[in-house]
Amino acid sequence: WSPLTLVAPWTARHSFAFVRLSGGSRPGRLYVLGGEDGRRLHDVWASDDGGRTWSVMTFTHTREQRFSVYEERASWTPRASFPAVADKDGFLTLTAGATDEEGDASYSAEVWQLPTPADEDLEWYERKTKDDRLNTAAVPLEWSLASSPPWTGRYGHAAFIDDEGVPHIVGGEDKEGLKNDLWKMTMSFDVNNLQAIYERTKEQAMGLGLFGDGETDTADASEEASSQNGTGNGLENNTVGNGTIGNDSVGNGTIGNDSSNGSNLTDLGNGLENN
Repeated sequence: WSPLTLVAPWTARHSFAFVRLSGGSRPGRLYVLGGEDGRRLHDVWASDDGGRTWSVMTFTHTREQRFSVYEERASWTPRASFPAVADKDGFLTLTAGATDEEGDASYSAEVWQLPTPADEDLEWYERKTKDDRLNTAAVPLEWSLASSPPWTGRYGHAAFIDDEGVPHIVGGEDKEGLKNDLWKMTMSFDVNNLQAIYERTKEQAMGLGLFGDGETDTADASEEASSQNGTGNGLENNTVGNGTIGNDSVGNGTIGNDSSNGSNLTDLGNGLENN
């Protein structure tokens, strides 16, 4: 083992959440979230160089849905003994934990989420000034309270993300004691997961005859095209004009074997020759 940093700027603590982003705009970013250093905390520290240097994160806090302030703390209350997980796009999900509330309220059942950091690698045409510090200046990220889950408030549990980007929690301890349950979040923001759900729903609908497949659609299109061609041919064959048009056409000249006008002209010519 070799040390990366012996004294990080965040206070010595335990029971904090730790996450490494595997993808998104900041692959490899490390997060230290909350924990306890003699009191419970709700600060978040980030490192983009493998833990050698750290900076405290500033977040946006919306007040009364009218204005925003920026503070070096998360929106969730101070807590410890909770996990946080991130999907392949860097979308962070934090679940439950032990808070400073009294009684049963100290077992949190909250789910908080944080979007992936903004991409600071701007194209040349997106740059508005020569000062990169101003080009990359962005509004701090904001935590959002995602849901009110059916599982009981708890702390000391574990969490993981599956291949579809869906968070799960396992075990922990609630007000009744130790738990041995496993819960899966029913909503995910992973686009691939939404696509997979769509494909499964489509297959089920096709099995019930509620969704047309490609062959049926092609046949319908061919039938429609044939109908249109038939209509066009009918109009062409029944066109009325002065020249030779078709077997069913009516005109002033020689038109066809079935033309009554042509037959009368032939009979008239034979009668003149006989006379």
